Amino acid sequence: MNLQLVIDMNLSAEWVDELFMHGWHAVHWSTVGDPRADDAVIMEWARNHNYVVLTHDLDFGALLAQTRGNGPSVLQLRGEDVSPEELGTAVVSALVQFKMVLLAGALVVVDTKRTRARVLPLFCFPSPQNDLDALIARPGRAACGYLARSYSSTTPFSSFR
Repeated sequence: MNLQLVIDMNLSAEWVDELFMHGWHAVHWSTVGDPRADDAVIMEWARNHNYVVLTHDLDFGALLAQTRGNGPSVLQLRGEDVSPEELGTAVVSALVQFKMVLLAGALVVVDTKRTRARVLPLFCFPSPQNDLDALIARPGRAACGYLARSYSSTTPFSSFR
């Protein structure tokens, strides 16, 4: 099965070309859905069409944890500069290394220093500090930490089976 990506609105449409140059199929959300759609709508579309969500938005990981969802997989970019010029090589490497994990269901986080994967489903576990942080940062939104099997870019591929 081929891995397909839908690129969230918070990332440049330039990602489509960057990924295509390396053999990956990607669409920008603005070409398949309402640019003002909630994250949950994008998640549902990706799940229904077997796409991985490529995003810079931390809410996608929180949605997976809160719903204990098995998908869609999310490839989350971290850092100030999330352009293809800055993270393109790291993203392509992560897609190659974690392809099977992404096809099965995972949250993969990529930054300039390392890549790590958490196999779905994620579990949300509240804590007083998380709840306090959420009330300060985003009143009315639930907070959670993630509990899942985790793998880093140094984990041997055979460990994923």
